[in-house]
Amino acid sequence: MGSKVSFSTQEQDLSAIAVHHQNLTKAVFHYFDNEHGDYADATQAFESIDEARGACLAELEHSSSMAALAAVEAAIRVDFLERVYNKRKDPLSRSMRELHRVKGNRARLEEELLELWKSKGDISPAIISDVRAALIYRHWLAHGRYWLLRAGRNYDFTTVYQVSEALIEGMDAYQNTA
Repeated sequence: MGSKVSFSTQEQDLSAIAVHHQNLTKAVFHYFDNEHGDYADATQAFESIDEARGACLAELEHSSSMAALAAVEAAIRVDFLERVYNKRKDPLSRSMRELHRVKGNRARLEEELLELWKSKGDISPAIISDVRAALIYRHWLAHGRYWLLRAGRNYDFTTVYQVSEALIEGMDAYQNTA
């Protein structure tokens, strides 16, 4: 069903996203701590430089979190397609090939791919649950943040990074045993 996906090889690596986040955080602090900075544009909607800096850092947390969660989705989908294309013989790969026969490249991330990782890929239900909750946060970000987020916890880049890293490490561990 469907044609083969041509991979772009432009997926982002979690560690690269973390370095980028760290660099931008330092840049924001440098910008707002610079004695000779022109804050007219940056502070006009805020009462203080501290408030403007806080808002800028909050937006950075959101955008870095979005990048990390997009990287996780890419990792899951690339893994899925590679398992299908390479016809691996482990139980997870066989289940993914069967899913691909039915859904093609349109397998659902949360309901199908993550569920297969939980049932056949030996990733703990707690990690899968954490990823699903983080994806609620991603949906909230992607759709304009217009509703009150009820994701079970507050998310920041560190939290998203930890959840994402746990899943990718679990996927890598399975890869090394299968």
